[in-house]
Amino acid sequence: MRIEQLIYLIEIAKCGSISSAAEQLHISQPGISQAVDSLEEEMNTKLFQRSKRFGTQPTEDGKKAIKIAKEILGKLEELKEVSNAESDQLNGTLSFSVIPSVCMGVLPKTLDVYKNKFPLVKIELSVQGSFQIESDVLDGKSEIGIISIGSCDQNNLKNSDKLSFEKLHDFKTFACVGQRSPLSRNDSLSPEEILNYPIVISNSDFKMYHKITGLLRKYGEPNILLTTGNTEASKRIIAEGVGIGFYTDLELKNDPYVLTGKILPLPISGEEMRAQFGWIKLKNQYLSTISREFIKVLKSTIFVDF
Repeated sequence: MRIEQLIYLIEIAKCGSISSAAEQLHISQPGISQAVDSLEEEMNTKLFQRSKRFGTQPTEDGKKAIKIAKEILGKLEELKEVSNAESDQLNGTLSFSVIPSVCMGVLPKTLDVYKNKFPLVKIELSVQGSFQIESDVLDGKSEIGIISIGSCDQNNLKNSDKLSFEKLHDFKTFACVGQRSPLSRNDSLSPEEILNYPIVISNSDFKMYHKITGLLRKYGEPNILLTTGNTEASKRIIAEGVGIGFYTDLELKNDPYVLTGKILPLPISGEEMRAQFGWIKLKNQYLSTISREFIKVLKSTIFVDF
């Protein structure tokens, strides 16, 4: 058993394809296939199931082997860091997924500080809803993810048995209207008032969709004008006064639509619309120095902004 075979296992599971894994690792497809076949023979078990319909997926034994392989490679990373403890020039790839509210709010400043501090690190960023981010971390596509959950506890973390969550900050959700909207004169909006107008909301991949529709359906059926994962497009529609949107104070801070008065955030009266965002990783997985340093920078920039 060789270290590169463990790397191949993880990359194949991540890509769902031997050819894609070979491309990512810059090796030949026959080479990676032969290495996996050799490992399966050595372990006397099948690690992957291959099919045209579903690609290359790990078997139950394969999943166990991949989990252990990640732990072994994590320990090797620890050993490397012992020898590089005095070096401040990190070199590698930071791979993470993030919800749009963080991407638009604190992330630009965080990335600016991080890149100035660690210019050699390559950054791979994926902007997704919280549900997809959990899947990305579970599948190894992202080492860490930044998501939102409910305000009181971690029960809203879908895979809390496999993922650890650390809160970074609390936030509040606002109903947002355009300056041309007749609601712009209000100090707040009740759910009953919101039901009288069309709403523009993120699609069902995002927790905001389920949170808002779940709230409104306690009072009636919401009039959904549009669902989209494009935050910029939805804000333009809201700014025109066409519908009501929903955003957190995290993503509205320093937002140009809010700063220019084109969009007005209003509290939702009679309902506690608080939640929290934080970062997740696989439980019991060693976190690379690259990711640990990113979390440190993220925390420092959040506390400056809030």
